[in-house]
Amino acid sequence: MATRFPSDHPLRGTAWVWPELYMYLYNHFAQFRRDFELTELPTGAEAILWITADKSYRLYVNGRFVCRGPARGYQSHWPVDEVDLSAYLQLGHNWISIEAYNPGISTFCYLHAAKAGLLCVPGPGAGAAGGPLFEAWNASQWMMRRSPGHATQTARLSLQIDFQEHLDLRRDDRSWISDERPPEPGSWNPRMFPESAQNFLSVPFGQPPFDDIEPRGIPLMREELLRPSHVIAAAGGPSDAGYQTCQNVSWHWVAESEKIGKWQPGDTVEAVLTDDALELTIEPTGEGRFAAYVIEVGQYVLGNVIVEIEGATGGEIVDFQHDQPVDESHPRYMKIGDGCTVAMANRLRLRAGYNAHEFYQLMGFKHLTLIARDVTERLTARVRIHTAGYPITMGGVFESSD
Repeated sequence: MATRFPSDHPLRGTAWVWPELYMYLYNHFAQFRRDFELTELPTGAEAILWITADKSYRLYVNGRFVCRGPARGYQSHWPVDEVDLSAYLQLGHNWISIEAYNPGISTFCYLHAAKAGLLCVPGPGAGAAGGPLFEAWNASQWMMRRSPGHATQTARLSLQIDFQEHLDLRRDDRSWISDERPPEPGSWNPRMFPESAQNFLSVPFGQPPFDDIEPRGIPLMREELLRPSHVIAAAGGPSDAGYQTCQNVSWHWVAESEKIGKWQPGDTVEAVLTDDALELTIEPTGEGRFAAYVIEVGQYVLGNVIVEIEGATGGEIVDFQHDQPVDESHPRYMKIGDGCTVAMANRLRLRAGYNAHEFYQLMGFKHLTLIARDVTERLTARVRIHTAGYPITMGGVFESSD
């Protein structure tokens, strides 16, 4: 077992925080933001941040992605990540943005203990008057909220893991991550609790289920951006009834795909490779119809999709189906309900104009099908893959004829 943090460690003086109580944790995406000023840039141990979340988090500093974590663990000795922020900080105004997630249920890779929490503490730092980057705080000092754009009632990605992500970008444009100016004061306070009751959203350190913490024990994941290679095939047709409200967008799509008479080759799609993305044109479909584009990633990956879409009028639906095998002309989708009820798909509803999103859950796939629905004007979509994996380096190759 990894060495525990000593009793006088800065982590011991803080609290776990979350924007809602345990009754509301089902498929819960939480958002946190902290703004602070630096009069000098910290170095070494001064720029350390200790961070963890039950179940998981993604950390951004000044709009730049830093890392995700923690390693898998148990609440009785939950793992904490130690992150060096020196490459991300700047003189003057700084801000930390954190996405966190708790499924609210136990899965094959996580045991739910009826609570959720974020724990985040800076090192000694070089902040105001030589103090830490920012003071450790409780719930009343956080800007935090449940994601206003994420649907809670979505299908499971499979029997073993978490839920599909259905996000309405008209309700959350993610500017709270990228914009230097913070959201309006008070706009993020959880609506169901008055300010005087914010202590209910904090769990004192050492109180069950968070009995203790320990260092991560393994390196942070190696994360890279990957550009898909090309479009394999395309097709179109009428959307089946219920497409706007279906909880399982994967199974809905698989049922629709069986009715496609013929897939067109990928070279019929207007698509180009940019420096870091595959850019394709989504042709208008009309209301109640879809256009599907099968994208070759180029290799098997564990990662999540990053997509930018321009030209939306608002309300268009864009689904993403993740798959591995492909027949000669189109994906070979798994039959509905087979294979541990696999349903690897996510959904976006677009706002007018420019849209951008990076999906949260890591998935394994080699091919991605983008299904655009209710499109009335041409859209331009740029797709990238954010991969993550253990940072091993191949030291040699062994080959055998037998």
